[in-house]
Amino acid sequence: MAKRLFFRTFRLGLMILIIGTLGMGGGLTVRAQSGNSLPPAIVYFTADLPLVKLTDIEAGTASAALSWQTVGITSSYRVQLYFFRISGWELLTPDALPGAGVAKVVVPATLDFAPPAFRLTIENQARVVVSQQIVVIPYDPSQESLGTVIEEFRTERDTVNYNLLSLGQERVVVTWRVANRSPLSNLIFEQVLPDGSTRSIELPRLSRWISSSGQGLVAPALPSAESAAITIRLRVVDYRTGDTRTQQDVILPVIRGGAAQPTVPAVQLQPTATSGQ
Repeated sequence: MAKRLFFRTFRLGLMILIIGTLGMGGGLTVRAQSGNSLPPAIVYFTADLPLVKLTDIEAGTASAALSWQTVGITSSYRVQLYFFRISGWELLTPDALPGAGVAKVVVPATLDFAPPAFRLTIENQARVVVSQQIVVIPYDPSQESLGTVIEEFRTERDTVNYNLLSLGQERVVVTWRVANRSPLSNLIFEQVLPDGSTRSIELPRLSRWISSSGQGLVAPALPSAESAAITIRLRVVDYRTGDTRTQQDVILPVIRGGAAQPTVPAVQLQPTATSGQ
């Protein structure tokens, strides 16, 4: 645990409600004709949400109605819905969908800088995709005009241990909440050194992205043998320009003496498909 940085992020459950669906081979879905060897296909796949705000996604209030229609579906094929998160497509519907219908979904966080993307596929019994369409919901550009604000940035402890810092074993739990953050910006956790320079105190994780609100471990170091305190900084950086939107510091006194026993905090969620940066 001490060798990894675990950032707690929003764990958004996906709500899928199939409404107004039409069964396989009925209604708008055209059944494959006898003797017809043509494969099935997706006629259309659309979303009723033209733009989405990152704040709404992270709050769990962004929803979209996904509509689709296929042709040629038989019992040999499955219609599946996926969402792209971090670096791959996640299956959202373990059970096959009908050949045509509407699914009301809560838009999950991508845990990356890409906007939300849904993928509808038709797969054969060998799970080979024979037809697919992708819907991308762009981020709302109006959010760019709002000023980024750090509403909360604090540590779980008031001091750090000199011995643990010198051994490189000190771990500090930080909690943060940032408002009006651009989807193309990121949160940076660093230590300010006595000469004004900075060093990253983030531990390895699966994705560079960090959500606007959460909790996780950072790994500060001892700047010098004479250090009486360390400074931990949260900085929100626009990755397009490299500019700092806002920043905030926390100063922790260095306590000498005491046993150098690293404290393992409550388990932090690893940045994976269901939680992470």
